Amino acid sequence: MAPDVPLYNVVQAFTIHGPLDVPAFRQAFQTLVEHSDVLRTVIREVDGIPQQQVQKHVPSFVELVDFSQDTDPQVSYRAWIDKRKTQLLPFVQPLFYTALVKLATDQFIWYLAQHHIITDALSGDLVFKRVAAYYEKALDNRLGQIPLPSQYAEHIAYEHDLRQTADFQQAAAYWRKLNQRPFSPTDFYGRSLQDTSLRAVRITNDLGPERSARLREIARLGSFSSSSSDLSLFTVFATLLFATLQRINGHKTLRLGTPFHGRPTVTSLEIVGLFIEMGLL
Repeated sequence: MAPDVPLYNVVQAFTIHGPLDVPAFRQAFQTLVEHSDVLRTVIREVDGIPQQQVQKHVPSFVELVDFSQDTDPQVSYRAWIDKRKTQLLPFVQPLFYTALVKLATDQFIWYLAQHHIITDALSGDLVFKRVAAYYEKALDNRLGQIPLPSQYAEHIAYEHDLRQTADFQQAAAYWRKLNQRPFSPTDFYGRSLQDTSLRAVRITNDLGPERSARLREIARLGSFSSSSSDLSLFTVFATLLFATLQRINGHKTLRLGTPFHGRPTVTSLEIVGLFIEMGLL
């Protein structure tokens, strides 16, 4: 819908304190790519339909950007990252870019950008932990001893088989029936929302330190607590939104579309890739 906008660039920057063996880091990251089919995935159109295609080998050169001799390395780094993070990741190429930024002899920043179509929050955490572990192995020349982890293709096969089961078909039929029920449009003080496009406008409202602290306290309560503070706060704000809409229009049935965690198995928790599902609350 917006091919020239880097909306789905997921950027991470990790500060590394202490000296770094750049060749060993490059070996570690290359091993990660070889062990992660999703990092070797490109997306091409076949008869007008986008399809995943996994490349057998993807050389992943980790660029070294050196600002250590600049007058203010931090200023140079901020200017570089502000420009770099907006560069598009073309679908016909592996959907990541990575670099090491040298600020001093004993300070580096590992920059990693991935397209959101191949990653989620847990995947970013897995990538960080594996590169750290692989780097230690590379320093000792033991990269060849690392077993191949579970691959994204395995989860795709699992999902395919799951959707053929009677339990899945029964659940799908239930939700299809539920979504066919008459549903009133969202009214705001008696006026129906006319704009049904995906156009969005962000409005910022500063809640202040005291109110923000209180909301975080509420998010830690058992009835709201989730796997992260951000998800817990989402639950709080979603509840407030539902309560406000119900007061405005009096509807007893309200819907909110949202992405949610989509890793249903223990194995899927260890797979690098995108596992987000979309659903209605």
